[in-house]
Amino acid sequence: MAVRGWCYDVVNLINQLKIELRAGRQSHTAQQLVCRDFVIFDELD
Repeated sequence: MAVRGWCYDVVNLINQLKIELRAGRQSHTAQQLVCRDFVIFDELD
């Protein structure tokens, strides 16, 4: 069984979610987040 993870920069993640929300479409990014076994949120610049 494979474990699926994702690492995402917090600022870029929030910006992407806002763009998708303003476009009025279902969030592809949010769907990707919930389909992972784990997500690493990176806040370092």
